[in-house]
Amino acid sequence: MATPRSHNPHFFKVLMQGFKQNLVVPPAFANEQKELMMSKHEKEIAFLRTRKINGDNLWKVEVSRRRDDDEWCFAGDNWSEFVKYHDLKLGEFLVFEHTGDLIFNVFIYDHTFCEKGLPRTHTHTRRKLMISSQLKSSCLLFLFYCLKKF
Repeated sequence: MATPRSHNPHFFKVLMQGFKQNLVVPPAFANEQKELMMSKHEKEIAFLRTRKINGDNLWKVEVSRRRDDDEWCFAGDNWSEFVKYHDLKLGEFLVFEHTGDLIFNVFIYDHTFCEKGLPRTHTHTRRKLMISSQLKSSCLLFLFYCLKKF
């Protein structure tokens, strides 16, 4: 029996060269979300919500169409500020959960495959997060393994 899937679509991005200037939204995700992503405007505004020690943070970030492409990316000054504030580094990865109306929950994972920026002092909370991170890490490692095969 299949497990129920979240109604909120997700995608992830590994931070590669150039991520500080912009981050391309996967075309498959953009195609699934055409009514939001493929508007006639060259720019839209998205809201990125991250979890930090002192609570949630909400960032207003530009989503713009790349030149003649149908590719969309997070860009602009606010994207650069988001990158700086969260101290994002090459090789880390972000999981985006679309909650509607161009609002995304963003989960940031560092090179240890653990979520960045969460409290490290509360043992119970940390243990639950570690278990959750281990499951996500296992899934992602399997995904990377599969991608290497092709």
